Amino acid sequence: MLQFKGYRTSVARNGREAIELARQEPPDLVLLDVMMPEVDGLAVCRIFKQDPRLKDVRILMLTAKSGREDVVVALEAGAADYVTKPFFFDELDARIRTNLEVKRYHDDLAAMLRISQAVSSSLDSDEVLFTIVSELGAVVKSDRVSLIKVIDERTGILIATREEPEMRNQELSLEEYPEILKAAYERRVVLIDDTDNDPLLADVTERIPGRKSVLIVPLDVHKELGEYVLLSSREHRPYTRPEIRFAQVVASAAANGLANAALYEQAAVDNQRLSTLANTDDLTGLYNHRHFYQRLEDEFKRAERYNSDLGLILLDLDHFKNVNDTFGHQRGDAVLKELASVLVRTIRETDLVARYGGEEFAVLLPETGMAGAFRQAERMRREVKAHYFEALQGKPLTISCGVACMPFGSEDFTSPEHRQDALIAWADQALYTAKRGGRDRSITSEARQSAE
Repeated sequence: MLQFKGYRTSVARNGREAIELARQEPPDLVLLDVMMPEVDGLAVCRIFKQDPRLKDVRILMLTAKSGREDVVVALEAGAADYVTKPFFFDELDARIRTNLEVKRYHDDLAAMLRISQAVSSSLDSDEVLFTIVSELGAVVKSDRVSLIKVIDERTGILIATREEPEMRNQELSLEEYPEILKAAYERRVVLIDDTDNDPLLADVTERIPGRKSVLIVPLDVHKELGEYVLLSSREHRPYTRPEIRFAQVVASAAANGLANAALYEQAAVDNQRLSTLANTDDLTGLYNHRHFYQRLEDEFKRAERYNSDLGLILLDLDHFKNVNDTFGHQRGDAVLKELASVLVRTIRETDLVARYGGEEFAVLLPETGMAGAFRQAERMRREVKAHYFEALQGKPLTISCGVACMPFGSEDFTSPEHRQDALIAWADQALYTAKRGGRDRSITSEARQSAE
């Protein structure tokens, strides 16, 4: 009689079999007698309520016991409703429909709560969209649920699918999915009760294994984001009006998730751009004085902690004032840009080069001792001297370098009181010695001290 009414049913002959069947595929509702062999109805009720997968199943007790105490015991055990024997089928059917409506309402509410939490709390768009398709599939019991972006009339992109979480950004040929194109471009829900007999799918039925019911809901998103649809399909069992309404609500949540993801991505781009602007020298594109000091502090702490060396080179363009006076400040700026390019191509990925100020530059060398830092300074000096400066039609330029090191790896080394400032002061004094000694040379802080 229940099957004739359109319900899908499974029958258990005793309480133990009922528990096993339910655990294999949790039902929406259980009709349960109190008096049963092996495990009675009340015990089955209690086991259901203790099982996380079965605790939300509605249980309707069928009992010959109509006393008040018997009813109270059944409700306390976890039954949602009861019908006393003998009963009329119309009454039982009405109770079943009412309980299923209550369960559907609770399921919809719980699913929307989980979706809302995902949309509002997660910054991972893949996680949000997978949650959305999973919850829709669980509530309407679909075999497949997917979120698809429509690129044009021939191409779509599979954004998220319930069945295969790792499958995303896969290209689809929409020539085989006329139902998706119809929903996307007509901006309305497309419902197909039977894929075998729907004229819209007459030319593509070979791609659909077996009879299916299909529901496609377009997403209302900003035009800049593109066209999206939510596609749900299952074995030939038409979608009901409540399920369609729920899918539309989920589609709205998906649209919000996509909008939030777009805003987050744009914010990340904007933040990166602002960070770059804040840390970059406008003229040369190198890191600026501010970022150099931040990195110096970080590298100093790391070197001190791991007993590794930290080298620093301060370098200055020789006679740069003559360049500005002779060729003008615009040519001078062009020279500084060219110099920056030369310096960048001579350093390691782990090193940092920054414009320290005017025509002076700083090169920070993590895990580099005095000998290594001096070799790097000489390498840069030779590269600059050999470079053909376009802005000066090949007129050669030279640099002077001051080299200093914090040899934390040395057992007899004692860190100075002012730490980072001392390293800069040593390199600066070495640079001054190089300039005073005739320029176009590299001087270490140790050589400067011995010369003095």
